[in-house]
Amino acid sequence: MGTQQSDNVGGDSGQESETTVSFEFDPTGENIIVEIIEAISAATGEDPMGLPPLGAVIDPDALEACIRSGNETVEISFVFEDRQVTVAASGSGTIQQLQSS
Repeated sequence: MGTQQSDNVGGDSGQESETTVSFEFDPTGENIIVEIIEAISAATGEDPMGLPPLGAVIDPDALEACIRSGNETVEISFVFEDRQVTVAASGSGTIQQLQSS
């Protein structure tokens, strides 16, 4: 799994600034959820064990089933810890810091 961070100031969303972290994972692997949690941990700087359960915001089994569907156009987005997390069945993902109003 790799992560890459980029800063975009004044993006199209009308927000003053945002930070997006890109990551890759193995969509055929047995540890998809673990890889997503590790990417979120890297983006937040928090220990993975200190994060709330992913199951509080999305069904991990359903997430894995969608990713493993074989349809690489599948993309799932959810909000977790004030971040928009998007994962694609192709094995790519992004984590974007949401700005508070």
